[in-house]
Amino acid sequence: MSRTKRIDIRAIMAQHEDRAARWKILVRTDPRRAVRALKIRGFTGESVEGDTLWDGPHIIGHLKTESAQPQSAVWRRLVEAGIFDAICFCVRHSTNTAVVAEGGSQPSQEEMDAQVKETMFSGWFEPFQIICNAVLGCARDRVSPTEQRMLDDLRKNWSSMMERIWKQPMFCLEPREESMVERTMLAQVAIRLTYLDPAFIGVYLKHGDLTFTVCFRNWLHSTTTSDSQLNARLLMPALEPSVAPQHWKRYTDSHPPPATEEVHARIILGASKESGPTGRKRRPRQMAEAILAATLKHLHFPKTSVDLQGLELQILDALYLQSKTTFTALPPVLYQSTELWAEVVRILRCAAGADTEEAKQTYCDVLKLFTIGLTERKPEYLNALVACWVTGGLFDALEESIDLLLTIRDAVSSAIPKLTRGTQTLLRLQFPRPLLVSKVAPEQMGSRFRQASFMARVDGTGNLDTGNPVWREAAHEILVDISSNALRLDCSACVRRDCEKRVDAGSKVCCEKCTRVQYCSQSCLER
Repeated sequence: MSRTKRIDIRAIMAQHEDRAARWKILVRTDPRRAVRALKIRGFTGESVEGDTLWDGPHIIGHLKTESAQPQSAVWRRLVEAGIFDAICFCVRHSTNTAVVAEGGSQPSQEEMDAQVKETMFSGWFEPFQIICNAVLGCARDRVSPTEQRMLDDLRKNWSSMMERIWKQPMFCLEPREESMVERTMLAQVAIRLTYLDPAFIGVYLKHGDLTFTVCFRNWLHSTTTSDSQLNARLLMPALEPSVAPQHWKRYTDSHPPPATEEVHARIILGASKESGPTGRKRRPRQMAEAILAATLKHLHFPKTSVDLQGLELQILDALYLQSKTTFTALPPVLYQSTELWAEVVRILRCAAGADTEEAKQTYCDVLKLFTIGLTERKPEYLNALVACWVTGGLFDALEESIDLLLTIRDAVSSAIPKLTRGTQTLLRLQFPRPLLVSKVAPEQMGSRFRQASFMARVDGTGNLDTGNPVWREAAHEILVDISSNALRLDCSACVRRDCEKRVDAGSKVCCEKCTRVQYCSQSCLER
């Protein structure tokens, strides 16, 4: 193995205080020279003024200070000189560390990886930090000519920067504080840009752009609610256009986006490689398992609020809906995860117990997630799904939260005939549930129900009226349907929930209000 030595650029910076002092002045007085110096590549490269690669880190350090004041005259002159284009060049090509071999031989990849590992941040982090400072400092309501020039330069270079970060994540995927900052910063800038210039939405949606791919990979590797939340908020409008913010919808209304399947395939690509220097490709099943593992990890982050848990489940639901046709490895993994459905039931209970609008929305999101798979044609997957629901305590959780459930328009439907005998028995033991059925009984609604408008709106927001009695009628019909189907599964069984005794023809006991159902004893009827 050849002997190598590491050249730490930041260490060299500390040894050249005179160079640092010179560039502190030059950045402010000669911005075009700074632009030329930042675009130097290679140890032997040199500008017309004699500047070299070693001047770049000093310039970057001073630009971080200047970018914190994007309204200043100094920053305006820098932008007019093309500094943003030069910074984007640095994002595509910069490294914090160089590795050379002693004696002139080429070091191996393993040797370079071992040396570079000692660097704190990824090579593209510091120039991208300048972009972040400047973008977050822009006024959201009115973009100045200087800021527009900055955005124009950034838009031209954005896709190529994302390509570099996708191919060379460096330390961005590591489970450490510095890497979390990198993952958070990328999503934060991408979201902010859509507000400052909606044309960036078109850049992200453009065929071949890897913004969503990078952010989905960062979402998978999130270690805190900060990086998982920001990356999820950028991904949701792309996965589910109906929940996109208004500025996003206004742009896509006038600029038709590509097919959802194409965007979804690009997002899923973010799960296609493992982290680490080898970056081995995952098989489809491994990709699906990585997505499920990331979701479970995020749901267990310390102090994760109910609304953030709802956002995680929205991501999973949106991925599932598209995956039914474009990534078929994901649905079976979700159907068979007892850990996932137990966790979802837990969140359902937490949302029902929190008296906030955000919690109510999460409750709705969880109910929606429970509808997945009910159109599944493969019996083995449907059986696994229903078994996970039952063992996870879904019906108990619904009964506990019945008062909130009455205000929700969505409910799960029945696919009982497709279940195996064993799963049917498991489901039957969850019924009857007289409290659920009686609470949603529409008998007292009378004329209020008949006069209800199915498409009633609330405050002109475009949201369906969840208090409309039409939903209560629908919920009642679904519950009666599930109960009836479940109780018909074994006509000779006692209908009391949890009782598995058989009912003899001569000893059955019936309720005087409902002679169609039978119990094995008077004690079961009373219980």
